[in-house]
Amino acid sequence: MSRFSRYLVHFKIPLSVLLGIIIYLILSFFKYTQASIIVALALTFVGSYKLIKNSLISILKGQLVLDYIAILSISIAILTGEYLVALIIALMLASGATLEEYGVSSAKNSLTQLIDRIPIPFQSGKTEKQTGAKTFPNKNRRENFDKKGRGDRS
Repeated sequence: MSRFSRYLVHFKIPLSVLLGIIIYLILSFFKYTQASIIVALALTFVGSYKLIKNSLISILKGQLVLDYIAILSISIAILTGEYLVALIIALMLASGATLEEYGVSSAKNSLTQLIDRIPIPFQSGKTEKQTGAKTFPNKNRRENFDKKGRGDRS
């Protein structure tokens, strides 16, 4: 799977909302009002579905989150007929959530690959005497790292 197609998979919701904004603007330009409203409402729902779902779950758990402000702004935009505003807010929410998910999954993959590269004696928790392997080739450098919180540059 190429890098571009991997991005498309992760960013399909924000891209669909962005496409919806473009379609809404085209339909509005050609005076297809009903069709543009339907596109706007459908893609506003698609873009803000995860936010609404997570907020409802938080309400049921008794937790308060700031996502209510975003839901309120989308609701007011729809009630006042500002469908483009609702779409833009949905795009911002979908993009933010998708970037967060993508960042977490990328970090998780990187850390998993890093852990896989650690030699077996380090992973097993055995000491040097049990494995016969040196755990740190430069013991002084490791002690300096522990004391200073960073590696010794000398």
